[in-house]
Amino acid sequence: MSQCPNPDAIIAIGDALDWEIADGLSHLQTCEDCRVQLELLQTVRSGFTVAEPVDAATLHRITSALGRAGRLERERSRVRERWIGALEPLLAGFTGLVIIVSSGIAVANVLMIAAAFLAGAGLFLAGRYLAWAIPGIGFEPMVESERP
Repeated sequence: MSQCPNPDAIIAIGDALDWEIADGLSHLQTCEDCRVQLELLQTVRSGFTVAEPVDAATLHRITSALGRAGRLERERSRVRERWIGALEPLLAGFTGLVIIVSSGIAVANVLMIAAAFLAGAGLFLAGRYLAWAIPGIGFEPMVESERP
């Protein structure tokens, strides 16, 4: 070997292969398959370290395009979340109404329909709040002010 390897590289190899360093290096001296794989990985790694110079204008265009794409995707995600956040309680309210009607309770007036709808939507929102308020559940609220 022409030069000693970086100690971090030796430790990384040992950790990756779950070896004791001395045993691992000894194994590499006797195992042709592992030596070939290591040489292949070294060739691939050296290919990634070769860099072509990129002019500032091209680099600026690339970073600008990536920034625009990231902002557009975040905005699309926010719009989807707002729609979902608005539709979930409405669907829960409708489900509450369906449950009331299918259970045989006569819905005689608009006030009864509104009460059933609000009960479903209210229970949904209360459940969402409880899931957010109880630590460890991992529920992320859809409150815009708490978004990063």
